[in-house]
Amino acid sequence: MPDQQRPPRGRIGPARVIGGAALLIGLATGVLTLYDRFATGSVEFEGDVSTQEGAQRFAEFALRHDGEVAELDLGCVDEGNQSRCMAEAPFGDTLLWVFTAERCVSPGDYSGLPSCSGGYVFELGSTEGTDAVIRNGPTGAGSLIVRGRFRIRDAGFAGLFPTVHTFRLVPAAA
Repeated sequence: MPDQQRPPRGRIGPARVIGGAALLIGLATGVLTLYDRFATGSVEFEGDVSTQEGAQRFAEFALRHDGEVAELDLGCVDEGNQSRCMAEAPFGDTLLWVFTAERCVSPGDYSGLPSCSGGYVFELGSTEGTDAVIRNGPTGAGSLIVRGRFRIRDAGFAGLFPTVHTFRLVPAAA
């Protein structure tokens, strides 16, 4: 068999340099993307919390992601007692009420709180200096839209209403 000519070993041509650089850039991009997705703790919730299913999903989401930054896109359309959410601002900051069982409060009337089962209140912090958006009343009184990055803080039963599980949603910098 005749000897086939082989390129000299150890010679690094431009194609190998470009291919190696592309491989390193691809690997670095992949690692940084995975790090950004998982190490920052950023998770997402999108949905309508006006229904019992939506309210349950959001309450469970908040319980699972205490201390994490979450990208939120949620809405609450308050249509009275059939809605499982309500928004109000009785003390200045906006409150989002979410009910996984029967609705036990109405705006300004907290007499049902001592026996409230399945009620959660989310205290929404100021969005000043962030890209987060809180729009109270865009579709009527008691309605709310919340969009952006928020840190979820579980305050347990130590919030404004000690018989209701409380969370604080603090806008996070982008």
